[in-house]
Amino acid sequence: MTGRGTVAPPAGVESLVSYQLLPGWRERDAVLLPALRTLYSYTERQPDRATGWLYSAGQFGQLPPMAWPEVLAGSGPGLLDQLEATTGIRFPVVCFQAYLNGAGVDWHYDREWNAQAILSLGVTRTFAVRRLDGGYVEEMQLEHGDLLVMSPGFQHVWEHSVPAENAPGERVSLVFRTPQLTEGDL
Repeated sequence: MTGRGTVAPPAGVESLVSYQLLPGWRERDAVLLPALRTLYSYTERQPDRATGWLYSAGQFGQLPPMAWPEVLAGSGPGLLDQLEATTGIRFPVVCFQAYLNGAGVDWHYDREWNAQAILSLGVTRTFAVRRLDGGYVEEMQLEHGDLLVMSPGFQHVWEHSVPAENAPGERVSLVFRTPQLTEGDL
């Protein structure tokens, strides 16, 4: 478990690709989470998880272009600008993942996406990354407003999870993504 400073893999581990935790990036934000909550509901089929697409600057695979939902139309473009200023990456796709009362998601990787940034909103939850070669594992506590940036290529070397745990309340993450480029895109 790590402290609350900027977190990155130890020397040698990041030689392929890396991640970086920026604690408190939007810790004072009191607008995004209430706005997001108007866009989804939990269902009988998924009583503790909700996911959905929020924005797409273009056609990416099966995902069509889509404007920001009205409730985020004013803040969404500025958020993308701020994220680009912080990371140097322009993210053309945004989705959300909502977890209620400690629900989680098992180890996985998102190979169809290249760089990703996760803005954690709501209750503090554990987020874990591990090398696909079975080596290094890191667990970190993502608090409200923390930003975790997974660099280009991360999804080919690492997998990640939000472990199920005893955590009353709701955590919603905004997930900013860049698509993998194919030869036809170059």
